[in-house]
Amino acid sequence: MAVARDGTIYVADGYGRSYIHQYDKERKYIRTFGGGGSEVGKLRTPHGIWIDASGDKPVLLVADRENQRVQSFTLEGAPLGVVATDVRRPCHMHQQGERTVIADLAGRITVMDRKLAVLGHLGDNPDPAKRAQNGVPREQWKDGEFLSPHCAHFAANGDIYVLDWNYLGRITKLKQVK
Repeated sequence: MAVARDGTIYVADGYGRSYIHQYDKERKYIRTFGGGGSEVGKLRTPHGIWIDASGDKPVLLVADRENQRVQSFTLEGAPLGVVATDVRRPCHMHQQGERTVIADLAGRITVMDRKLAVLGHLGDNPDPAKRAQNGVPREQWKDGEFLSPHCAHFAANGDIYVLDWNYLGRITKLKQVK
């Protein structure tokens, strides 16, 4: 879910029919856009959404997880295009200052600049069999390697907290190095 400055609400229907639903600040339905598919403007498991208000006009960024990309839309639902493809299965995104962090379900997080150019991948799990798996036994976890990042969020001081989706739960704190 994402909320625009004017109170408009956007809800990703990632585990349903791959739509984005829009409501006004009074929770009155406005429109639905997206829907299943792989062409620009269509989605396959829109998992995370974020309103990027840093430009002249705010845009809705959508983690189009099973199409392995991030798409942008106007706040009225018109597709603007694919803005990031160097992601495996993006689940969630968060922006702070000039950086965006994307939780990539397939075993890593991606840090991007304001224009969504990759600055780096962190915690990339070298074992593809452990990526996007929630049943990896605790004794096989390694510090510095992610299994299934589902959410990544900047702290006020620039540290990043990463929630790994697994049956025991795991939160990792990545300290910002100055």
